[in-house]
Amino acid sequence: MGAQRIVPRPLGAAGAIDATGDDLVLVGKPVRGGADAALGTPDALDKLVRLPTGQMKAGDGLAVPMSDLLVHTWDLARATGANDRSRTESGQKALADLEAIADLLRSPGFHGPKVEPAAGTDVQNRLQAFLGRTVQGQAGEAVLDPGTATLSAQAPSASASDPGNGASITDTEAAGTSWLASASTTGLTRGTNTINGQNPALTDVTPVAIAGHALTASDVTTQSVASTGTYAAGATGTDGLQGYSDVTPGTAAEAHQFAATISTSPGSGDGSVHIDGLLTLTGRPRPRAGLTPQR
Repeated sequence: MGAQRIVPRPLGAAGAIDATGDDLVLVGKPVRGGADAALGTPDALDKLVRLPTGQMKAGDGLAVPMSDLLVHTWDLARATGANDRSRTESGQKALADLEAIADLLRSPGFHGPKVEPAAGTDVQNRLQAFLGRTVQGQAGEAVLDPGTATLSAQAPSASASDPGNGASITDTEAAGTSWLASASTTGLTRGTNTINGQNPALTDVTPVAIAGHALTASDVTTQSVASTGTYAAGATGTDGLQGYSDVTPGTAAEAHQFAATISTSPGSGDGSVHIDGLLTLTGRPRPRAGLTPQR
């Protein structure tokens, strides 16, 4: 509630905006009404107000509480496993407003130094990086954390899964032009250790509509990319996610296709859609000398 009060109060808001109680839904309605009334008066956003961060125009002062609501909504969604994708326009607005007061944000007691995002990072992660957060290991890089798969001589294979952050796809072609999305890997490597790229699988693939976009979930068809076995590091083949770097429609790349637009759908066209899925990694133990896995 404090985020909604911080600027309206210096503008003279009182009464309803000070509502309290244990039921946050009931309290939130009068607080929101009081805030809207104060901010909706003529020239309210151009008036100077004194905030904990100093004196500034009310419009500039709103940048921090508004971005707080957006970022902490993201925190809650991510912590509870809900869809954590925010509207692109919201992220763009928050980032632009915060960049305008960048010097203030770097003052002692506020945000840490900006993290440099990787090229091509979406606006949601650029906003997090601007606020000093490293969301995914290195800013802009997807880090998979499928947990622990317990392997032993008695367990010839084991799996662990990670729901990840999904992926957002933006269609900028003319309405009715179809597209497909496919996934591939050449293997997972850390140091001298390698996991065959045929072991990872992408399942439970689901389209999630993004509010305000013409491209809807019903315009998209999805499918899993399964792995049918457990493969040693040097094994060749194109099971699971390995291989198929060509993404030309009509080629073998479609064997690893996980999403596509329904070309006959009248709603397909400009806009973005989010794709959620579950990445599962199956491995097997490397037998020690003198030991043979029991099947």
